[in-house]
Amino acid sequence: MANRSGRQNRKAALAVWKAEQRAAARAKFPLPAAARSALFDDSTRGCPAAAATTRSGW
Repeated sequence: MANRSGRQNRKAALAVWKAEQRAAARAKFPLPAAARSALFDDSTRGCPAAAATTRSGW
């Protein structure tokens, strides 16, 4: 069981590290969170033909 506990500790440490990396990357990004979400929101922009193909399950 000691090995399982070590694996859980590594996974927890990795999750913390990833969260810190994501936070640091978001802090460096030049747009505020609202502008970022609008930038990547596909429902407000894009090609209508591509959207129709996506919805139809091409």
